[in-house]
Amino acid sequence: MLGLEALTNILGSLGPMIAIVAMLLGLYGLITNFNELPNISSSIESALANGEIQTSSGNWLVSGLNYVGYNPILFAGFHSQAGGEANRRKDAAYSGLIGGGGFSIAILVFLFWFHGFLQFSG
Repeated sequence: MLGLEALTNILGSLGPMIAIVAMLLGLYGLITNFNELPNISSSIESALANGEIQTSSGNWLVSGLNYVGYNPILFAGFHSQAGGEANRRKDAAYSGLIGGGGFSIAILVFLFWFHGFLQFSG
């Protein structure tokens, strides 16, 4: 069986490749569907009404609390081991702040765009 260190090394080497592929797929989706972006909100609402898309809960607040609650529980052991292997405590702190902050900013940008508070010209 793989130990946590071996698993961390494997995921660490695959992580950048997975991130690049995810970004390329996202860009491909945006480029091929760029003309549909203004209508995406109504398309999502009609897909929800027709049952084509299922939701995990009927309330955005409950979904947000589930997300915030489950992720630390699921990954606490992995993150503590990975943080413990950092060369310096400052490196681990910066990595957590930059990664978590970047992800939070990306979620906020999407949220503001989705609700119309943020406009992208194109």
